Amino acid sequence: MGYRGFYDASKDQIKVIFGEGCLASLPAEVKACGGKAFLISDPVVMRETDLVQKVSNLLGSNLVAVFDETIPHTPRKAILKAADLARSSHPDCLISLGGGSTTDTAKAVRLALWMGISDTAGFDEVQTKLKAEHVKCPGAPIPQIALPTTLVGAEYTSGMGVTNEATHAKQVFVHPLLQCRNILLDPELTRYTPPVLWFSTGVKSLEHAIARLSAPERHPIVDGTAALAVHIIGEELRNSFKSPDDLGARSRLQVGSWLSQFGSESCSGMRMGLSHALGRQIGSVSGVPHGLSSCVILPLSMDYNASACQTGFTIVAQALGVKTDGLTVDAIGHSAADAIRFLIAELNLPSRLRDIGVSRDALPLISERTMHDWSIGENPCRINSADEVLALLEQAW
Repeated sequence: MGYRGFYDASKDQIKVIFGEGCLASLPAEVKACGGKAFLISDPVVMRETDLVQKVSNLLGSNLVAVFDETIPHTPRKAILKAADLARSSHPDCLISLGGGSTTDTAKAVRLALWMGISDTAGFDEVQTKLKAEHVKCPGAPIPQIALPTTLVGAEYTSGMGVTNEATHAKQVFVHPLLQCRNILLDPELTRYTPPVLWFSTGVKSLEHAIARLSAPERHPIVDGTAALAVHIIGEELRNSFKSPDDLGARSRLQVGSWLSQFGSESCSGMRMGLSHALGRQIGSVSGVPHGLSSCVILPLSMDYNASACQTGFTIVAQALGVKTDGLTVDAIGHSAADAIRFLIAELNLPSRLRDIGVSRDALPLISERTMHDWSIGENPCRINSADEVLALLEQAW
């Protein structure tokens, strides 16, 4: 079957600057946004690195305020607190410095400023509004410049997850104007990233690429960029593990993470599926970082989808160096999943839910919520019930 779909470059407005030392271009990018920046980071980056100070030194008086109280999984209370500070600072742009939660917090703060969210009820109202296609949102959010320190790739999407503290459920907000305006991929920013976080978010990037290759609708842009992403990430995770100070490997991993998300906004046929849905709900229920949940769930999801992803999993297997000649469809999928398992083991990353802090008692709740996650409907193999999800979680536990 031939390709069918669309590619619309106008939908992807991200400017990516990459390579060692590219942080030096930050002042010019802030000036292009208007000149005044509000920085969002997290307590670990603030206390244990000099990165906030480096940004401050570069921007001087153009850095009008710093919020360093980002909380994993982006709870509403942190967003509201940061938004209050941003309102009083009158910035022209937001800078996110950190991992996925920091990036998503900045997106959510921009949403709060744009839509006038000032209390927890406002999130529910805005989510309903964004889902109503006929409702036009006036104006636009202020721009965001992302300085990622992990490989999770939240900076490339137009959506984010926000945790409702009352229900411990994660709400997803999506709007094309929430894309970051600029992304600076400087490997120097990743030197301080804890190894487990660095390598596990690399596995998360693999999940993004593999999910795109698993989509029933083939797409030439996605096939090319996602296949290269799998090859780069698989190879450079090993190199970075062996030589943590190799900035070249870190830089190539940043590019691999970018390629794993390339076309998210501009290509048809973009899907996420079971692994992403499970990771989101494991995170919201049990507080597990998405990278660690991917280490457990990704190969299991690949096994589950093996029969439906011949072309995609063949690309994945070959990108990871697996010989596929003479293998059946199922065998190709399982071989690709095993190659991911071997890589995870080489990186000394966990492979069981019990090892990443998920209680067995939490599995039924995770299963139920996964069935309501929008990504589950995008899975290559249809999942009919929470009992099917629970069986998979029991296998992973």
